[in-house]
Amino acid sequence: MTRWYTTTNMKWLFGKGSVRLLISVSVLATILSASSALPQDRAGDCRELVLHNGRVATMDARGTTASAIVIRDDRITLVSTTPGIPPHSSCAKVVDLAGRRVIPGMIDTHDHVSYSAARPGYEVHLDSASSVADVQSLIRARAANLKAGEWIIAIEGWSFAHLAEKRMPTLNELDAAAPNNPVLLESHGLGGLGTDTPPPSTNTRGKTWLAGKGVEVSDAGLLSERASTAAFDALRATMTFEDRKRSMADVLSYTASMGLTMHMDAGGPWPSMPEASKVVQTGGGGASIVDPFTGYLPDVALEREGRLPARMRLMFYSRNLTPELPYLRARLDNQMMGFGSDWLRVYGVGEQVAQPYFDAEGQPTPQYEAAVQLTAERGWTLQVHVNELDDQLRHAAVWERVNVHTPLAPLRWTMAHVPGIDRPMLDRLKALGVGVSIRGLQYLSEGDRVLPPIRTIVESGIHASFGSDGPTPMSPWRHMYSIVTGKNHAGKLIAGGQTLSRMEALRLYTINGAWFSFDENKLGSIETGKLADVVVLSDDFLDPARVPDEAIKNLRSVLTIVGGRIVHDAGVIR
Repeated sequence: MTRWYTTTNMKWLFGKGSVRLLISVSVLATILSASSALPQDRAGDCRELVLHNGRVATMDARGTTASAIVIRDDRITLVSTTPGIPPHSSCAKVVDLAGRRVIPGMIDTHDHVSYSAARPGYEVHLDSASSVADVQSLIRARAANLKAGEWIIAIEGWSFAHLAEKRMPTLNELDAAAPNNPVLLESHGLGGLGTDTPPPSTNTRGKTWLAGKGVEVSDAGLLSERASTAAFDALRATMTFEDRKRSMADVLSYTASMGLTMHMDAGGPWPSMPEASKVVQTGGGGASIVDPFTGYLPDVALEREGRLPARMRLMFYSRNLTPELPYLRARLDNQMMGFGSDWLRVYGVGEQVAQPYFDAEGQPTPQYEAAVQLTAERGWTLQVHVNELDDQLRHAAVWERVNVHTPLAPLRWTMAHVPGIDRPMLDRLKALGVGVSIRGLQYLSEGDRVLPPIRTIVESGIHASFGSDGPTPMSPWRHMYSIVTGKNHAGKLIAGGQTLSRMEALRLYTINGAWFSFDENKLGSIETGKLADVVVLSDDFLDPARVPDEAIKNLRSVLTIVGGRIVHDAGVIR
């Protein structure tokens, strides 16, 4: 059993801190305590499910391939390698998988799904679009299930560079796709994240609504950066708490349909607030913000209601401009590391804990030194956003100094993204007992960015997992395609010599990822006694004859089970 609390961090539990934060985390603690006891029942009284006649990649230490699984309540009670239907209760639901591939639930060790709860409207996922006509088709399908006047939004996770036309859809094209619904699209740039990004675009319905709020939109339906931020501010002002819950549930349901069953949520940039406003990164045209006090309450409410479609591990993001660390200290004083349930739990702090980390000469700032030291002393897990190798070297030097007095290995700290990391740097991190979460830039990149050398990382033997940094995009199969082929969205080779086998790639997304949140004894593999997080795939990822490389990106789940609860079913269970 993981020992979350030590005399070191427990003595700080009742320290002084922000009253506002204290109130919010007290509410959080009360709700989490209540929600952890909720039953997760399927229909009826029988809580046993048998999946048989499948090809089960258990991802256990022996590499076992099984044919059947028995799930009772929230646990796997039997994994069978014997053909046929295993012993089961008379009331069990028995499902013939017809030879389908089964994998453990997939884990994203660094994403930003909390963005979604702060985003207005109904999100449409455009990562599969390869033309303007595809964009129109996806928007048309989304609009078919909405009321007139409800917004359709696409923010990040796709790029207009993926489209054959290499341009954003026009106002008239968006009108044709959704004549009765306002639409707002924002794309990544030509080179992926943040480079040569085109203005967001809207349709006539959207233009009319925004004009009524004083937001300037060109005749062509384009918004300037300032107008984009104003547009999202105006839209967010209309959101109720029910809207926020629905937005969060929507994105988690979408990712569940792709096979993701757990997210390590890195939070996101804050709205403007005292002492932090000058360093707030709005990103996404003002869409990508997470209120540090209320941003996670939709997750909590969904779990309390038994409607959370995936497991969440919360990472508290904070920006501290001074060594007094007002926000980080308040969080550590009023929250408990590892608190929560198997569905929703505090994971640690990050991806930001101070601003800036280093000064113009590359020396660590007093606030970063203080933040790292305090986090270690309190016994908290830390995950930090790092840039290229010179940045990694600076971080490592600070962590090594802290490690002299407070060993980091038991805390499972992580450097996230690690573009351009080399073997000596990996060896230093491995000696500290920390891990790396590999960033998902390959699929969006045009080849002009420094990428994480995935094979070098895996061969080093360090604890390594995959973090999409999503939405970039959210589907794990777009990233799997790049990991296995070294190619981007256009099929261009951008990471030759750094590819992995399909099984190695799957390990990054399953058993490897569980280590980062102290969940390796509960999650990440299909083994007796573990929590029943199971995914049945639309086709066999591990068989290249059935799924050629180019087909990887179009894989999805046809059945996703989290803790014995069916959260996505494309008709497998009848």
